[in-house]
Amino acid sequence: TARCVQKYPNSSFVDFSIGDIQYLQTVKEQRVERFTIVMNAENLDQVVANDLATIAKDCPNGRTQLYIELMDAQHDHVLLQSRTREISVSAKLVEYIEGHSFMSYLVN
Repeated sequence: TARCVQKYPNSSFVDFSIGDIQYLQTVKEQRVERFTIVMNAENLDQVVANDLATIAKDCPNGRTQLYIELMDAQHDHVLLQSRTREISVSAKLVEYIEGHSFMSYLVN
């Protein structure tokens, strides 16, 4: 974390001071609170549901809440929350979502 402050009163000089440095893995574990998978309801089938359930089971011991947002053709949406499972966001999960054009994700 860092901040920019005016170095002198009535001056155009800015001082950039670093307040804290953390490992990226630590930031991911502590700051990512919510992971939402967004998709069209028409594209949700048994295969996609099983794939997502399997990937979520392979990402245990996380502190991130998992949500799924389903949208229909009229742009109505339903937000579903997994109450029994918190995940650790993995590259496998992100790659699976990015590999399907009808899916996207939101963080926090």
